[in-house]
Amino acid sequence: MFLHKMIRFVSAGVFIALFGAGCGGGGGDSTTTTTSNIQSTTTTLASTSTTSPVATTTTTLPLSNVAPVARAGADQSVAVGDTVILDGINSYDANGDSLSYSWVLWDSPSGSNSQIANDTSPQAYLVIDVAGAYKIQLIVDDGTLASVADSLLIMASGPSLPQAKAGADQWVLTGSDVNLDGSASSSPEGSILQYSWAILSMPEGSLAALTSTDTVSSSFNADVDGTYIVQLTVSDGVGSGIPDTLAIVVSSLPVVVNFTPVSEAGIDQTVAVGDVVMLDGSGSSDGDGDPLTYDWTLIAPNGSNSVLINPFTSAPSFDADVIGTYTVQLIVNDGTQSSSTDSAVITAIYTVIPVLTGKLPDSGQTTSYTSTFGEDSDYTFNSPSFRDNGDGTVTDNITGLLWQQSDDGTLKTWEDAFSYCADLTLAVYADWRLPVTNELFSLVDFGTDAPAIDATFFPQTKSAEYWATSTGGGILGGAWRLDFDDGSAISLGRDGSLYVRCVYDGR
Repeated sequence: MFLHKMIRFVSAGVFIALFGAGCGGGGGDSTTTTTSNIQSTTTTLASTSTTSPVATTTTTLPLSNVAPVARAGADQSVAVGDTVILDGINSYDANGDSLSYSWVLWDSPSGSNSQIANDTSPQAYLVIDVAGAYKIQLIVDDGTLASVADSLLIMASGPSLPQAKAGADQWVLTGSDVNLDGSASSSPEGSILQYSWAILSMPEGSLAALTSTDTVSSSFNADVDGTYIVQLTVSDGVGSGIPDTLAIVVSSLPVVVNFTPVSEAGIDQTVAVGDVVMLDGSGSSDGDGDPLTYDWTLIAPNGSNSVLINPFTSAPSFDADVIGTYTVQLIVNDGTQSSSTDSAVITAIYTVIPVLTGKLPDSGQTTSYTSTFGEDSDYTFNSPSFRDNGDGTVTDNITGLLWQQSDDGTLKTWEDAFSYCADLTLAVYADWRLPVTNELFSLVDFGTDAPAIDATFFPQTKSAEYWATSTGGGILGGAWRLDFDDGSAISLGRDGSLYVRCVYDGR
């Protein structure tokens, strides 16, 4: 049975024994000199006697060639038209061999013609032409072995289109001038807008003409009874938004007309999980100038507990508590008629890049096994702290690492473990990897066992061994694994199949 906090380090090495015997009538002291580095071990046995021969034995143990490691860099969020720099400069080879690089764009949005330039250089680049996800892999080669592919996700958003606001419907007397005002139009990017007014239809016989078609405001003379339909389109120099129209009812006699109010739920938004989303329905209007009441509805993604705060005001809010798409709908009423429903879409994404702190968590050991002060149970610091992000990931608030919350329940070989993590896409990130031993060990809680981990945040952890990427430990061809039954670590051969939990460090 293992005591908590005990780590098993099992390794095998090379034992070299050299024996020398004195010759003739003289005896002498022997001197042994050992020089070692990672490439070879040289053992020399030399006699200090002037009559004894000098015996020298050299044993060279070449370091086996280790596959290099590819580092494709951190995931990125960009806009259409941006040039993305791909930087694999942090890739490395444990043997110090020079590396060749191969960048591959293995998935891109429909309609994209983007290609990676300088795809065999440490630094390549890609021009984004279509909104969507670009999935990139980097493989490096030391001339003998190729690395496991490292993945990179580029999320490209299209330009946000401006919104035209032509104003509320109107009623005027025949012969009156109709004033048009598009100043409520907006651009999410804050760009300067270009305006385009047009009269789509008018009563038969009317000679109405706009005083201006390309300014924020315009007007025309309503010379004939009937209904005039006017359209406003706005552009920010990149694209044009959806046109907005209004109706002008013209009569030579006063008439009682109650115009249907118009609801405006505001612009679409992209926010981070955990943000408070502010909604704005103040752009809603009524052609008669009647006061409006507001009625908002929230459609949240699965798993969300969000509710609208002040849903019967022009500016409610809600918490984006999980990743996904939230749809808000607004209906306004002027006391007589209700508007049609207007919607806005709020997309919540996980945008927190892990910030590595360099801190170690407390081991969780509370039992003292000796009477001597100095055990882990005698100290408490950096108490384990995790955050369930609600998207299948858990953030370690002490180390800053982002963890896959649940493994897929499948046993994998050591080589397949690398590929599994490299191909994993979770919480919009694709740059997952197999953890090194110390990273995996930081999850161990020695205050519990079977499994020795906080099951509140990692509820499906097996009481079994999980692979780490670390190699060696004195075992030729060995690889480290960590047993979450008791928290022990061991280096054994790479054969067999174990479970896998991937980690993301933001690099």
